[in-house]
Amino acid sequence: MSSVLLAFVSQPDVTAKMFGLGLGLAVLIDVLFVRLLIAPAVVYLLGDKAWWLPRWLDWLIPNVSLEGHLVENVDPRGEPLVPELAEAEARLTGH
Repeated sequence: MSSVLLAFVSQPDVTAKMFGLGLGLAVLIDVLFVRLLIAPAVVYLLGDKAWWLPRWLDWLIPNVSLEGHLVENVDPRGEPLVPELAEAEARLTGH
């Protein structure tokens, strides 16, 4: 993205040169300093608090299970997440 924006510096139009140089450098600064240095440092300093989620937002966001353990009512170790559901499923299936 920065290379495309910096390519505008070779244009004869002075306005295009200013926009190309300004936006190209802004993208490079964002990538090199903000995303590679500052963001990881802040996450490291905050520790677990960096991943805090308010309860009201947790209620609004869907609970997605990529591994399928929430659909199957088992955690990654194979234990039932909700024992009552496991008992009811065992009664229904006859296991």
